Amino acid sequence: MKIILLSFKPEWFKKIKNRSKIYEYRRNFANEEVMA
Repeated sequence: MKIILLSFKPEWFKKIKNRSKIYEYRRNFANEEVMA
């Protein structure tokens, strides 16, 4: 399993932190299982 670091814009980070945003969709996908 790979471990990756995700970066967020400040506006999205605030929404994730206060739980109004649950999912983060990305354009690129790994071919194996990852932990973010």
